[in-house]
Amino acid sequence: MKEYSCNIDIHDIDAYGGVHLFSILSDDFLQDGYEHADMVSIRFLDKELILPLVPDFNYIDILEEGLTTYNFGADYLVLLCNGNVFAEKYGLVKRNDEEGSYWKEGDNISFPISVSISLYKKQGYRRQYELFSIKRSNNRDDYAFLNDEEYGNFREVSYGNISKGILFRSSSPIDETIGRDEFVDKALEKHQISTIANLHDNKGMALSHPHFERSSYSKKNIAYIHQPVGFFNDRFEEGIKKMVHFFLNNDGPYLIHCLEGKDRTGYVIALIEALMGASIEEIEEDYAKTYTNMFFVKKDSPTYKSLSKRIIKCLKEAYRLDDLSGVDLSEASFAFFKRIGLNDEEISMFKARLSK
Repeated sequence: MKEYSCNIDIHDIDAYGGVHLFSILSDDFLQDGYEHADMVSIRFLDKELILPLVPDFNYIDILEEGLTTYNFGADYLVLLCNGNVFAEKYGLVKRNDEEGSYWKEGDNISFPISVSISLYKKQGYRRQYELFSIKRSNNRDDYAFLNDEEYGNFREVSYGNISKGILFRSSSPIDETIGRDEFVDKALEKHQISTIANLHDNKGMALSHPHFERSSYSKKNIAYIHQPVGFFNDRFEEGIKKMVHFFLNNDGPYLIHCLEGKDRTGYVIALIEALMGASIEEIEEDYAKTYTNMFFVKKDSPTYKSLSKRIIKCLKEAYRLDDLSGVDLSEASFAFFKRIGLNDEEISMFKARLSK
């Protein structure tokens, strides 16, 4: 089977650390005999990675990498990691704190870099591929079994010591990409949401959405915390700290959202739920509900059970623990929030905000 190669430059790396192989078109690649669920060999610099070929990041387990064909509508191949920053993880780039660019070259890295792809094992990822084979529709009529708030993945978070009516989560109330925005925007008014943490957009991105100006969202207190879909890095942790400070300086009820309200939102909400005394079972249940609301995944199915465990892997990574058995999750989350730069008083005040 044909081996593919291309060169990448630093501008081929997106804000989330995905590496875009613009010159290798997905349809050409698949027509040459490669198939989804194949394992492929990816070579660059002195590295060789054996990765699954999949349509998008949903088919990759958390903290795992893959080669995607149609990720977020791309018609070319993209290398990425689900829950981490691929290009940063492998040393291709470092965060750039100056205006105008997300990244600068990693240590001893000189672009362009050659990337080669070849077949490693035919259908070597088939079992996992079928397990994670989930699809979202953006057609409201396909979700007649859900009310409008459920369709928008909008829901109250009240596990542990979190007070009723104080904390909510959702998909984007302003991004029209997945067709939920206007449903969620109506829910903001119904539940009298005052303060919002937007983990998806910066302010410029938010203002560019066509429904923004006429939305109730635009009249709220909003922290724009444009976050990568990679949780375990300084940038994401700084964003969480910014969110807590913003909530401490603005009254609730509070909403946390990203695009789908699944990964970035799910991770941050899980950390808060743990801090507030939720059980591991409650955290899993809340996280997995997104997959039933958006992806038609039936509760207690093998897919549901596997997907629900993704948030546990995230918490273990956040807490830097190999096992959560016997761990006091509230204490572990308190330590996490302290490690990212919040002091004891701020964390206690944050807990008080959510429990009153």
